[in-house]
Amino acid sequence: MRPAGDVRRALLDAAQQAPQGGWCLRELASRAQVGVDAARRTVDNLTRAGVLAKRGEARMPHRNRPVSLYGLPQVGREDATGLGLGAVMRVWH
Repeated sequence: MRPAGDVRRALLDAAQQAPQGGWCLRELASRAQVGVDAARRTVDNLTRAGVLAKRGEARMPHRNRPVSLYGLPQVGREDATGLGLGAVMRVWH
């Protein structure tokens, strides 16, 4: 497996400092000091891989529509059924 690229590492470092609600794509790109186009492509890949998670939406002054907020996935969060991974593993065992 290839090592993580510079843009990926910079975005993950910025995401670790995100507040509880998360940051929008432009804020992540600004804090990581990378271009918005490179950040958009990398954030899409990180979200698809499960390394970043969408935390919700917010209204921003520079957009007419709400923007997605991104942050690191919350550890120990239960899924939509209300069963966490531990509960599923106990039932399965």
